[in-house]
Amino acid sequence: MLETPPTVKTNPLTTVTPFSKALASIIFVALPFLGFYLGVTYQKALSRSSTPVTAAPPRTAGQPTTPRPNAAVPQPAPATPPVNFYDFAGVLSLEGYLKTIERPCAFSEDATCKVKLAAFVVLQADDLFKSFLKDLSGNAYATEDGIVLGCIDEGKKQITSANDADSGTVNNLIKGAQYDLLMGSGASRPINLSVEKPKLTGGRGAPDCYSHFRNFSVTL
Repeated sequence: MLETPPTVKTNPLTTVTPFSKALASIIFVALPFLGFYLGVTYQKALSRSSTPVTAAPPRTAGQPTTPRPNAAVPQPAPATPPVNFYDFAGVLSLEGYLKTIERPCAFSEDATCKVKLAAFVVLQADDLFKSFLKDLSGNAYATEDGIVLGCIDEGKKQITSANDADSGTVNNLIKGAQYDLLMGSGASRPINLSVEKPKLTGGRGAPDCYSHFRNFSVTL
């Protein structure tokens, strides 16, 4: 008669199963990453707790707040120094109107000799241009409120002038429609005038019909 072998009881906690193998693999892989994350977090917590905090001194009433040394305090932009208008060279767009003035002829012994000049009154100008006019106070080719364009020849209906500069001498001539626009302008009928100021580093002659500017262009 055959004997039945005894049944061996297994412990479910120690029995190797496919599930236990998968779980062991996951834990084996995840533990190093979890330990690294916990270590980094702990180090950051230590660094924050070890940083000293300096309390600000109490401020009395009416005392202005002093910015912290490491605070970014906005600084005003440095002011741009004004440029001397004599050193300026370029084209200017002016708004104004024409007025005529009479002055004695230059280098003439005849006391009755007069020259009629076309002076352009500038209605709006910046401080730099105003200082230029102020510096020319008493100059025969500028007025307190504008610039001289040249001599008026009513017979030929034209305005003529010379302009000297480092680049050479230019003879200005305003006639035709440009002349009519200038002569028809007024305080209530201003026009636009484009002028060029060349570079001038030295003195030149002073004829009757002269202007500090050249290349005039008149528009409404």
